[in-house]
Amino acid sequence: MAAGIRDLGGTGLFGSEYLVASKRWGRLDFSMGMAWGYLGSRQNLSNPLSVVSSRFDQRQNDVGSGGTVSTQTFFRGRTALFGGVEYQTPWGPVLKAEYDSNNYQHEPSANTQAQKTPLNLGLVYRLAPGLDVSVGRERGTTWSVGFTLDTDLSRLAIPKLTDTPAPTVALQAPSAAPHWPKTGQDIQALTQWQVQQIQRRDNTLILELTESDSAYHPPRIDKAMAVLQRDAPADITHIELRHRALGDVLTVDHIDRSAWLQPFAQPARTSTPAPAVTHSYPPAHSLTPGSTLMTHTPKPYSLTPGIHLNHSIGGPDAFVLYQLNLKLNGQLALPADVQLSGSLNAGLLNNYDRFKYTAPSDLPRVRTYMREYLTESRITLPNLYLSRVQRLSTHWTSAVYAGYLESMFAGVGGEMLYRQPGSRWAAGLDITQVKQRDFAQNFSFRDYKAKTGHASLYWQTPWQDVNMALSVGQYLAQDRGMTLSMSRTFDNGVTMGAFATKTNVSAAQFGEGSFNKGVFWSIPFDAFMTSSSRQTAYFNWTPLTRDGGAMLNRPVQLMNATRLLDPRLLTQRPAEFPEDQRIPDDRKH
Repeated sequence: MAAGIRDLGGTGLFGSEYLVASKRWGRLDFSMGMAWGYLGSRQNLSNPLSVVSSRFDQRQNDVGSGGTVSTQTFFRGRTALFGGVEYQTPWGPVLKAEYDSNNYQHEPSANTQAQKTPLNLGLVYRLAPGLDVSVGRERGTTWSVGFTLDTDLSRLAIPKLTDTPAPTVALQAPSAAPHWPKTGQDIQALTQWQVQQIQRRDNTLILELTESDSAYHPPRIDKAMAVLQRDAPADITHIELRHRALGDVLTVDHIDRSAWLQPFAQPARTSTPAPAVTHSYPPAHSLTPGSTLMTHTPKPYSLTPGIHLNHSIGGPDAFVLYQLNLKLNGQLALPADVQLSGSLNAGLLNNYDRFKYTAPSDLPRVRTYMREYLTESRITLPNLYLSRVQRLSTHWTSAVYAGYLESMFAGVGGEMLYRQPGSRWAAGLDITQVKQRDFAQNFSFRDYKAKTGHASLYWQTPWQDVNMALSVGQYLAQDRGMTLSMSRTFDNGVTMGAFATKTNVSAAQFGEGSFNKGVFWSIPFDAFMTSSSRQTAYFNWTPLTRDGGAMLNRPVQLMNATRLLDPRLLTQRPAEFPEDQRIPDDRKH
C-alpha cells in the first residue's frame, strides 16, 4: 500500500493525491488505486470523502505562483480509479499495460489532448546495468521512446586502470638513503599531493605536503607509503605526513611503518591488523621542522586550461539552453601571502540567443539579467581578484578579497570562521560591498550597488552523515532572511542536498516559485574516472532564477578552505565493489 502527493509545492495546476495497492504473483505485478485532482480527471468514481463533508466535492487547482503548500485542496474534487499490470518476460523485456485515470480534457491553460482509449501500453528493456530503454503507445494516439539512467551514488567506484602502479611493497627496507628528490617526485605523481619538503627527526621521516585536501585520503597514504617503504632507510620507523594549507599545518597523519607493513608479511586475510595510521590536529603554528633532506620550491604562478559549460534545462524558450566555453584559469602568488586569481572565457557554442523570456521582477535585477550576461560578449572575464586567507589561531581563520568576484558582481569583502579542528560544527561571518558589473563582463560597471553578508552556522549531525547549514543576513537584492541547506555525504565522498531561502520579500513580489530553492550534488572525479584526480564535479539546479534570496558567489569560502580540519575527509574511500565483481578472498559472503 502506498499514498502519494504530486505537485506539492507547485502552482497546484497539476496537483493530485492518490492511494494505490500492489501485489505480485510470479512474473505478474498488479496495481490498483484511486486518485484525486489532476490524476482523477476521468471522474469515474464519486469522492468517497464526500460522506464526511460536502467541502470535499470542490477543488481549487490554482494556488498562485507556486512554492506554497495548500492543504485545503488535499483529497478534494474529481476522483477516478486507475490500475496496471506488468509482465516480466523470460527473455528480459518487461511488458506493461495501464488504465489511465486522466481524460486530458481538463489540462491547464486549455491545452486539451486527444485520447482514443484510456489504455496505455509499454515495453521496457534493460540495455545495461543502470540504463533502461522504453517504448510506449499512449492515449491511442502517440508513440513515446524514453531512456532512464539510474545509479546508487553511494556505490560509485571504478578501478584505477590508467593510474601509474605503485611500487611493489618490499618487506626489506634499504640500508642506504635514496635520492630524496626522486622519492618526492614519485609520491607526488602517485598521490597528486605536492611534496614541498622531506625532513628527518630521529627515527621519524616528515613530509610537508600541500594541495592535499582531496577525497580518498587512505588510498593515497598507501601509495605514498609504498614509495617510502621502497626508499626510506631501515632505521626510519615512523612517518609523518603533514598537510599544509593557509600557511600552517592543519592535520598530520602518523604512520607506524612496521604496523603498516604487517598485512604484507602475513598470510592473506588471516587476521585484522592493528591500525597503522592515526591522525592529529596540531595547535596553530606549533610544529617544529626536522633536518631538511629535500626542498621543492613551487612556481609562483599557474595557468590551467579547461572547458566550462553553462546550461539551463526546462525553460519556456527551449528544453536545453547551453553555452560552451574555453576557459583559462590562472593564479599568481604575491608577497605577504596575497593571491591573484582570475579566469578568462572564450565562447565556442552558444544557443542562448533563443532565450527570449524576461521574468518580471519587482526587485533590483541582480540575477534575472542572466541572458544579457551570457550573450553580450564572446570573450569574458568571469573573475579577477586579490585574496588573502590566513589562519589566525587554532580555531580562527580569516579571509579578505577584492576585485571582480563573479560574472555579475565586483566588490570588496571578508570572512571570519570559527572551526575547531575535528569538530562537527563551525560558525562564520561574511560581509561584502558589491557593485554590479557590465553585461560584457569586462572592466565596466552598472549603477547598482549593495551590501550583502551572512552569519552562518554549520553542523555535521550524528544522523546518517547529514549536514546542515543555516545562513541569516542580507542578499544581493537587499532583501533579508535566511537560507537553510541540508545534505548528505556518503563514505565515498559523494554529496547530495537541497536548500531553501526565505526572505522578507512576499511571494507575490518574488514571483513564480514564491521563494528561492534548489538541489545540488557533488561527485569526486575519483568515483567515476579510471585515473586518480583531486578534482570534484559540482552540480547545482535551481528550478527558477529570480532576484529574491540571491547570494553572492564568493570566490573564497573558508569552509572549503579549511576542509583538512574535517575528520570525515580523512576517512573517505572508494566504495566497495559488488560481491560478484570481487576476488573470492575479498568476498564477505
